[in-house]
Amino acid sequence: QPYKVVGECKATKTKKVGSNTASQIVRLGLQNLEEEEYLGCIKIVVAGGALTKQVRKMSERHRINVLRPETIQRLVESKVSLQENFDLIELRGYLETQPFGEAADEKISHYLG
Repeated sequence: QPYKVVGECKATKTKKVGSNTASQIVRLGLQNLEEEEYLGCIKIVVAGGALTKQVRKMSERHRINVLRPETIQRLVESKVSLQENFDLIELRGYLETQPFGEAADEKISHYLG
């Protein structure tokens, strides 16, 4: 709530994150949501390891935000500490706009200050 999110966690730092991760987001999103809902939902991959060239391209093409585990932790801590003052609608604006892929991590870090 208040919007749909499709996510996948590949938080290992020891392995490269392959294109199957982005493919899985697409497949699971389309399996569980109507196509229109999927196209409009927020897509997030939590990745601790390096991305392959293929997953970089797919994440940008499919508007997938690739965030580091530390960034997700900061988001959760901000939500917990701010409670009602944490603006999920404002966050949505950041998650729905470019850049996507690995550059999304810096975008969200900037949002968090």
